[in-house]
Amino acid sequence: PSVVDRLMDNSNRRQYGMGVVGRMTRRSLRQSMTESNKHLKRQLDSFEDHRPYFTYWTCTVQVLIMFIALITYGLGPIGFNLHRRSGSVLVTSLSLQEVDYYEPSNFYIGPRAADLIHLGAKYSPCMKPDTRIGADIEATRIRERQTACCIRNDNSGCVQTSRAECSDLTSTWKKWNVVQSGPGGRISGSVCGQDPNFCIEPASVAPFEWPDDITKWPKCRKKLPGLGGSGSESKSNANQVLKTTGQADHMVCEVIGHPCCIGIHGECRIATREYCDFVKGYFHQEASLCSQVSCMNDVCGMLPFHTPDFADQFYRLWTSLFLHAGILHLAVSVTFQMIIMRDLEKLAGPLRIGIIYLGSGVVGNLASALFVPYRAEVRPHLARSFF
Repeated sequence: PSVVDRLMDNSNRRQYGMGVVGRMTRRSLRQSMTESNKHLKRQLDSFEDHRPYFTYWTCTVQVLIMFIALITYGLGPIGFNLHRRSGSVLVTSLSLQEVDYYEPSNFYIGPRAADLIHLGAKYSPCMKPDTRIGADIEATRIRERQTACCIRNDNSGCVQTSRAECSDLTSTWKKWNVVQSGPGGRISGSVCGQDPNFCIEPASVAPFEWPDDITKWPKCRKKLPGLGGSGSESKSNANQVLKTTGQADHMVCEVIGHPCCIGIHGECRIATREYCDFVKGYFHQEASLCSQVSCMNDVCGMLPFHTPDFADQFYRLWTSLFLHAGILHLAVSVTFQMIIMRDLEKLAGPLRIGIIYLGSGVVGNLASALFVPYRAEVRPHLARSFF
């Protein structure tokens, strides 16, 4: 027979209750019932046999997303336990320090948990404001208010630290106070590489003066000429500024630490780029303080929050339905959907199956977000469990 004849052939059309599910449960139509009840036989024969468009579309989207995720982010550590990485890393004290970094392994052979969150996994702190993470961020800002610029005496650099972390032997902790105040009588600060007197954009002028609270300072997008540059001419200009003001040493020193967002809980610390890269964090070269960055925006990815530090990515309720933890997870999903869900869609139709699949998945994600808020999950199996 020709290709057209094979396509038009309807001899193997699906009988109700006699698809894959029917064969698995060993169902059979009683011949006596169909022969004695011709109306029932005509009714069974007249039912429409749907095409499984939704199943094909879902499987295609899930395979494409996994393919793109593996190309973009690569494979995470494979296993069942926490994965440990160790190495010697340059830290803000300008010394090599042995650092241990732990992250969960993925036995499904797929991306890291942090990468799955970036792709749209269900993660409650990205979907709504979280009180515990919010309290930790506020505690970090309270500690940051008590910090100042720690300048090394050998002119090798400076870093924003607390008094306890700045050595009296090798460094000078430049903290503004009532006796030695900063610009405009400020006592909060100083800040390495940032000062209201040396920032052009945004300028600290009335009525937009920077407050006497370094945690509320904006990022300085443009400094005075000679600051923050490189080369002999820039250094010469910086030294001239220092000689003129006598109080700008925190502006001309080389800043060796910037905010680094670590982990998936919005943790921020001042660190070197080498340390931040080692722990797979997000390094903010453009910022001077942790209060100037939104670590949860970095963790969540996707569309930025409408208001910083106010999570609003509610659409993760359904984006996670098309994500998988890895290749093995995807294989199980596609197998189930092509065998079971496709057969049921022939019976019920794409619209009904789509409503059941998406509706049950979203409701399951809502329950999971409430009871397991701090675990990143991709949950297409919640939708499949309804079947």
